[in-house]
Amino acid sequence: MIDMLIRLMLEDKSLGITHLLTFNVKDFVDVCRERRIELV
Repeated sequence: MIDMLIRLMLEDKSLGITHLLTFNVKDFVDVCRERRIELV
């Protein structure tokens, strides 16, 4: 459930997210690649 909320936040361009620190890269790599958010 939390992963879904984080994904929605990553998709929201108005938040201006540029980096994401996670141990669960596989769940976010697609949206981060699309939005050019750096995974750390």
